[in-house]
Amino acid sequence: MTKPRRPRAHNSTLPRRTGHMKRSELRRGQPKPKSKAQRRRDEARKAEAFARKYHSEERVIFVKFAMRCAVPGCDARPENAHLDGEGTGRKGAYTRIAPLCRGHHRLRADSLHALGSVSAFDACHSTHLDAVAKAVDGVWQSKGPSWVAQAKADGSYEAMRRAA
Repeated sequence: MTKPRRPRAHNSTLPRRTGHMKRSELRRGQPKPKSKAQRRRDEARKAEAFARKYHSEERVIFVKFAMRCAVPGCDARPENAHLDGEGTGRKGAYTRIAPLCRGHHRLRADSLHALGSVSAFDACHSTHLDAVAKAVDGVWQSKGPSWVAQAKADGSYEAMRRAA
């Protein structure tokens, strides 16, 4: 005895069963493999973007370990806080970085990210982050390379690099 056919949903004109559908080689969720030339371009672009945003790994470590948070009364270890962006998701140049601890940078209710602008942050915390960014760049140019050389000589640089 045969089973009775079920009615098609929503008055469909498609046949009840379709034959084998041709599928592409790529499955959903898998990215297309990149060529060697594309990977080289991506690596070069990534290196250029890092240099524009942070200058060098040594500068990131210098800000993180040789400085303290720019907010008065806060002695926490800072992060590299970009004061301006160049569009959605694009960080500004390394000359516009101020040392702010994680809380003042992005976690607290009165953080730079929560307040949304440098001027609002300056008014809330009695700081002047533009001047701080210029001072950080000046200190890096005058003391940064010798500080990094000293840290590499005494062996503490690699520990700081792993912790950064």
